[in-house]
Amino acid sequence: MIKKGDCVRVRPSLLTTIDPNMFRFTLTFEILLIVVLGGMGSITGTVIAATIVTILKEVLRSVEAPMDLGFISLPGIPGMRMVVFSLLLILVVLFYREGIMGQREWSWQGLLGARSKTPERGEDL
Repeated sequence: MIKKGDCVRVRPSLLTTIDPNMFRFTLTFEILLIVVLGGMGSITGTVIAATIVTILKEVLRSVEAPMDLGFISLPGIPGMRMVVFSLLLILVVLFYREGIMGQREWSWQGLLGARSKTPERGEDL
């Protein structure tokens, strides 16, 4: 199981520097969201959740920017991404406690093995 401490240990070795400003509340919250959304005991779920959260961060960036629709100008709402992520975390904890994958994992054998189980010509099902 990947823990937050593991991520904190690996990141400085990749960046070759440590700065206290790197680990603010938003990064801690994103790591917590990824682990809970993916499933506490699943590396596969954590990778899927990291992909989803990264895509959502970029999609929701437009909510924080001001929009001009021609006839009306809407101001940006700073911090709205964190509100959406907070609601997502609450919904996952309340209704889908296992996360995306729970304790399950995908494996290459499982993915490729499903195809090889098709019967050959002349074999019975």
